[in-house]
Amino acid sequence: MKVHSIGERFLLVFWLVLIAIPVVGQEAGITAVAPTDVSHLELGDDYQVVVRRDGAEARFSGRLVQMTHEWLVLRMVSECRNEQGVPVLSKVPYVKRHFRNVGIGRTTTDRWVPRAATTVVGRLIHEDKEDFQQLATTQPTWEQVTRVEYAEAGEIAHCSGPLTLEGTTLHGMKLVCEEMETPLPILGQLPGFGNLFTTTEVELREETRELALESVLVVEEPLRIVGPESVALELE
Repeated sequence: MKVHSIGERFLLVFWLVLIAIPVVGQEAGITAVAPTDVSHLELGDDYQVVVRRDGAEARFSGRLVQMTHEWLVLRMVSECRNEQGVPVLSKVPYVKRHFRNVGIGRTTTDRWVPRAATTVVGRLIHEDKEDFQQLATTQPTWEQVTRVEYAEAGEIAHCSGPLTLEGTTLHGMKLVCEEMETPLPILGQLPGFGNLFTTTEVELREETRELALESVLVVEEPLRIVGPESVALELE
């Protein structure tokens, strides 16, 4: 009878564990994907990705609805709620809840992420893809884009749409918030105490923003809004 050493038995157990792990993942509907594998993706499955550029990192998830040499498009569906009250009556105590309409719908957003800067970190396989429809376009519709996140000095910055693309440069708008302090007459001029008698105003303004296409982390484009379905009575 051949006696196995402790080392040989350890290696045997180790290999059995490695063989068992992928089987468990497949039964759960989740498969392990190589962290840098963006070349063997399948439309209609859900993916979690990380986009890295110039020291900035952002995470996104959604259903893969389009892929080109430049872009991966992840679709995210979220619920939205909108309340509207009937003038006057909606402000009367104990009565206002009977005069309030609530709109409930779903917002669908397509997130375009640059394929070259994307790393896949998770995948959920959909066996039934009957409800899946591939996105027809292969480039973002820049005039319909609502938001772009991009890398700037190692941080994530953003600008709002609509955008225009000229060559490899995007032109958009960025919302800038600026605080302005205005001292009150006489009291605001007192030495040592003037800062106690000042008013602070916040000014919001839009500035034109230019950014390189190669710095983009994600481009968000709303697809459609389903609803709203109004509910005549909403209790508070």
